[in-house]
Amino acid sequence: MDIRNCRKCGRIFQYSGVGPVVCDNCKKEEERLFEKVSDYIRDNPGANMNDVSLANDVSISQIQQWVREERLQFAKESGVVFYC
Repeated sequence: MDIRNCRKCGRIFQYSGVGPVVCDNCKKEEERLFEKVSDYIRDNPGANMNDVSLANDVSISQIQQWVREERLQFAKESGVVFYC
């Protein structure tokens, strides 16, 4: 294992060499935000990406990352479309 700086908060942590270079605290916070966004999308199926971002104080780029990772899906009626 090696020592790295977290890309989100800058703290030094012991990196395992697997996954993103973020500390455990930032991973937990990201997972909390993911659950919040996921619940919001489930409760508001017509919400578009901007609605979700504003309602949950999460960047659009973070939401797009979760979609690329296939962790989030928007309903067809939301109007959210992704192009390769």
